[in-house]
Amino acid sequence: MGTSGKYGGGGGKGIVPTWVDDPSAPVGSSPASDGSTADGGDGAGDAAGDTAPSGPGAPSQPASTPGTTPSTGGSLRGARTLFNKFAQGGGGSQFGRAAGRYVRSGMGGSTRASRALGSSRQAGGGLLTFARDFATAGPVEALRPFNLEAYAQSPVEEVFPQILEALCPPGGTIDEAIARQAMLDAIAQLCENFDGPIGTLSPDNLRDLFLDFVASSIEGRILNDIGAKLVDLPESISALEGLSQDIHDFIDNCVHNSLGTSLQNVASIPRADVQAIVDSIYRATFDYIETFADES
Repeated sequence: MGTSGKYGGGGGKGIVPTWVDDPSAPVGSSPASDGSTADGGDGAGDAAGDTAPSGPGAPSQPASTPGTTPSTGGSLRGARTLFNKFAQGGGGSQFGRAAGRYVRSGMGGSTRASRALGSSRQAGGGLLTFARDFATAGPVEALRPFNLEAYAQSPVEEVFPQILEALCPPGGTIDEAIARQAMLDAIAQLCENFDGPIGTLSPDNLRDLFLDFVASSIEGRILNDIGAKLVDLPESISALEGLSQDIHDFIDNCVHNSLGTSLQNVASIPRADVQAIVDSIYRATFDYIETFADES
């Protein structure tokens, strides 16, 4: 996904400094989002594949059937067949159909697909709140909830890894891992395109950062579910890179085509409405992806 390999995830390489995985390192708290549960969801059964309670007295968990999504029981067979065809040179339309089938049959529609990204939606709410506060009150006030107001003139590659730790701390579920990796991807992309202090970021820079995060989180969820057992990948590195770019471009286009006018002016978004807007963007994107399910 994206440029994540360059930075090696959370291993303290590239833009991620050595203190990233040190629990004693001081980081700010995430701005509160509206109505989310502690696991980043909305109380309706979030991520497929999340860790379950264990030990004496824990409720028994139904075993998932091969080829289904654990959270919904939907079938991934059709999506996986189309994904295999895409991986063997079937063209970008095959991935669009695979992704559409994943949303419709595997997840049971856009609402459930969006719900499976509870941690990403919560982190996206924090990121969009930061962008909104930056546009309305300036970098110092936007950084204050993270206890980073003294870093308003520091390079973006020094500041955003600390924001990452506040919004996407290391967790034990697939949902949390997807959100963290997506944030790393988005930060990496920003650092490749922007070289300067965080205080000089433009509203467009922050909007692009948020949208890159949304696209990367959706990409990660889809690939985790329909690509987890795929074995018929091309052997050449160049072919694999081409597939990865096609997937990224498709999801990125879906995110942008689903926005409408919701992010034309980030500064005009009421703070109380941020999380609802983030949730609607995820649902609208999955709605749009689902329209590709029946394309020939």
